[in-house]
Amino acid sequence: MHDRFDNIYNKVEVIVNQAQLSNYIETIFYVIGSDEFNSEFTGTTTKGTPQQNVDTYHNSFENICEHEIKMIIMLLQKTDDLQVVYVAGNHDEFVGWHMITWLAAYFKDVSRAKFDCSPKYRKYVSYGETAMMFNHGDAMKPAKLASIFPIEYRKKWSAHQNFYIFTGDKHHEISIDFGGIKFYQIPAFSNAKSSWDEKNGYTTSKAEVTGFLIDYEEGMTNIFKQYL
Repeated sequence: MHDRFDNIYNKVEVIVNQAQLSNYIETIFYVIGSDEFNSEFTGTTTKGTPQQNVDTYHNSFENICEHEIKMIIMLLQKTDDLQVVYVAGNHDEFVGWHMITWLAAYFKDVSRAKFDCSPKYRKYVSYGETAMMFNHGDAMKPAKLASIFPIEYRKKWSAHQNFYIFTGDKHHEISIDFGGIKFYQIPAFSNAKSSWDEKNGYTTSKAEVTGFLIDYEEGMTNIFKQYL
C-alpha cells in the first residue's frame, strides 16, 4: 500500500512540476474521495456489495489519511490557493466523507487550504472564464450530466465561456463534446482488476494520474498524464 502511495505522490508532483515550467499556478483543485477506499467500514460498498480488502478498515483509514496529509503539504508548496474538493464514490460514500472532514480539521489553521466537505454528488467550481463539474460517474450518464449542468449552475453559468465535466468510476478514459460542454471520464489510479473489470472488458486499461491545466481566460490548454 505504501509503495502505491509513494508512486501516486511522485507522479502528481511530476505533473505539477511540468505545469509550472511554463505557467504560474494560481490555484490547484485537488479532487479526493471517489472510491479512494475500496469499501465502507462494513467491508462492503455503500450499497452493500461485499469487497475483498488487503488490510483492516482501521489501518486503511489511518494510512490513507496520512497519505493525503503528505499530498496536501506537497501541493501547498506549489500554490498559494489549494482547493480540496470531496467527491462521493459508490464504494465509500460515508468513509470518504469521514476522511475529508478529518483532513479539514487537521488543516484548519492553514488559510491557503480550503476544503469542500459537502456530501453532494455533483460539485461545481469556477476559475476565471471556466466552470467545472466534478462527479463520480457511477449513477448518471454523461449526456444527463451535461444537460443538468447549466440548470444546477444557472446563477453563475452566464459568467463563463468554458465548461468542463470530470468523472471517474469506469476505470478507462472517455472524452465527449456536448455542444461546447466538454466531458472527461478519467482512468482509475489502481491497476487492480476485479471480476467486474473482466466482465466489462476493462482488463487492459492502464492506471494513470491525470492533471488538467486551466488558463484563467482560455480554459483548458493542456492535459498531463503519468502512468502508474
